[in-house]
Amino acid sequence: MSKQNIPKVFVTDAEEGRIPLNITRSLGRKEIKVYVGGDMKIATPYYSSYCTKKVVYPSILLKPSQFKKFMLNYIKKEKFKAVFPVMNETVLFFSKYKKDFSKFTSIPLVDYDKMLLALDKANTLKIAENIKIPHPKTYYPENTFELKQIRDDLVYPVIVKARRSSGTLGVKLCHEKAKLMQIYGSILKTYGTPIVQEYIPDGGDAIGVSCLFGYKNDVKATFAHRRLRQYPIQGGPSTLRESIRHPVAEALAIKLLKKIKWFGVAMVEFKIDPRDNKPKLMEINPRFWGSLSLPIFAGVDFPYLLYKLVTEGNIKKIGSYKLNIKS
Repeated sequence: MSKQNIPKVFVTDAEEGRIPLNITRSLGRKEIKVYVGGDMKIATPYYSSYCTKKVVYPSILLKPSQFKKFMLNYIKKEKFKAVFPVMNETVLFFSKYKKDFSKFTSIPLVDYDKMLLALDKANTLKIAENIKIPHPKTYYPENTFELKQIRDDLVYPVIVKARRSSGTLGVKLCHEKAKLMQIYGSILKTYGTPIVQEYIPDGGDAIGVSCLFGYKNDVKATFAHRRLRQYPIQGGPSTLRESIRHPVAEALAIKLLKKIKWFGVAMVEFKIDPRDNKPKLMEINPRFWGSLSLPIFAGVDFPYLLYKLVTEGNIKKIGSYKLNIKS
């Protein structure tokens, strides 16, 4: 293949570090040119030997109109095979404007309405409730008045959680009724209307089920992992995890994503409730996830599989992977 014919892919959000770095390595090892973009001049993925070109663009949060203009012009000019958005805001943007960008490249994301369902924890949990997927008992007060109506009925501690957030941002544990209004108000001010959830006791594993769905809402790959360590230790992104099989959690994740009519990648998070040993749904991560290196090491190369899917239209289902691999 001549240099002119080597396919190119654009990966966003370089400043996030480990996720775009793992995507870059995955695709670069397959001799795909990877252009890595971000709104910072210095970011880890730029220095990967698999990064073909560093691209600095306007901040999507600070300069949204300039960001859109830049992306339309740059993607039209460079003729990428696909664009892989990485973080929530960028994923939401490309999902919203997928029709505009699809004239020039492949955008491997679900439509905007489905992305909103997955990114909003309240919407996700209401769907789960309708199709009988176990989850923490959840309340959806729209304001402090509605919260006052239910606070005496809650069993403390409870979790107050932003409807749209990632990691531990916008998530606080409330141990007593007297602190509930203050915690709710602080999250409301910063992140918008939160939900209030039953606290699942410690003692059970945290399980992630990663999936790739094809164009016909068919499962192309699944992968399960168990968290071994996280930072902060009280609750945060995993820092060590292990490849496993968990048929119950895998079936629940597939059931939920099929209900939404998913396409592309997603990771569904569960916590095992030690009171009944059942996996309880926490949230959907509707994009590439922080522990992406693990499935790649274990034999499920999600970035390359997604690339093959969008460039060839279909791929064979991945049936197995290495167990007990740690990353």
